[in-house]
Amino acid sequence: MKKFLCTALLSYVAIAPMANLAHALPGNDRREDRRDDRQDNREDRRDDRQDNRGDRRDDRQDNREDRRDDRQDNRGDRRDDRQDNREDRRDDRRDNW
Repeated sequence: MKKFLCTALLSYVAIAPMANLAHALPGNDRREDRRDDRQDNREDRRDDRQDNRGDRRDDRQDNREDRRDDRQDNRGDRRDDRQDNREDRRDDRRDNW
């Protein structure tokens, strides 16, 4: 029993320092690489979301400007139509005299 405990203790003493070197094991490099990749992916997705927000904001602004321009064009068209109608009515009144 004493021999077993000594062996176990020596094994633990020999293995414990290796636990501190666990980051140097090849499997942990891959784990860290995957962790780094996930972090990079998160950052990329965040950047993409921010870019998309900016694009949507720009699109909304463009749409607002387009609608404003359309309203102004329509006002001008209606104004021209009213003017044409006035002239037509005036011409009709003159012709009917």
